[in-house]
Amino acid sequence: AYAPHSSVDGMSEPTFHKKNNSQGNYYSIDFTNIPAWQDATTGIDYMVSDPSNGKGADYVNNSNCTVNLTFRHILALIDLKGYVADQQPYVISNISVGSTDVDGRKVPNASDNAYGQGIQYDSDKKLIDPLVTPGAKGVAVWHTGSNINLDGRLPEFSNPEKPVTICSKLAFPFEVDKLYIKLNFSRNGVADEVEKPIDLSNIESGKHYTIILKFEGGDIVDINVSEVQTWNVVNANHGVYNW
Repeated sequence: AYAPHSSVDGMSEPTFHKKNNSQGNYYSIDFTNIPAWQDATTGIDYMVSDPSNGKGADYVNNSNCTVNLTFRHILALIDLKGYVADQQPYVISNISVGSTDVDGRKVPNASDNAYGQGIQYDSDKKLIDPLVTPGAKGVAVWHTGSNINLDGRLPEFSNPEKPVTICSKLAFPFEVDKLYIKLNFSRNGVADEVEKPIDLSNIESGKHYTIILKFEGGDIVDINVSEVQTWNVVNANHGVYNW
């Protein structure tokens, strides 16, 4: 099964039920045109699943058999957080990642992305490793337009144990030599632009990444990637399509 069911936001209707007799009973589902980046609060979480036990014939021949589905995220979740260490007001206007001129820093930036998932049925069910194909690469804009205020004079913006969320993104999986982030911001009214490396090179499906920025002295003096976690499916009550 997969979700969401209908074609939305430019994602092509998936191709499915391909059978390759040279590999036994092999079925796969393929998605294309998945957005490279989405706002996590409004974006669409694409998921795929396979039966966690039994084979297809078990369900067809036994009306009492329960189909247990284990859903997995196609995308990754990235939270960008920050805090202020010098009791000054910071205002962020633009955030981007990637590069247009350095190949090793380029990240997916469009919707020409494909994901394929296969299941092999012989004597036992075997989930085939997914085929992830990123599309066009370059720079991805994480935030622009309205300003984001981090006022270090207020305690809620100055606690390193509870950094505030700057933005949250849904990301199509990709690999990069090192992820670079560029920010335009001002400190107490003085504008600046900085570009910093992040200790991330592989963004995987179903992972939750948290990047924490420390602002001090008119600069970003530390970038910490907290422990990468599995992005669990919290709300399982959603429509699905059985392929």
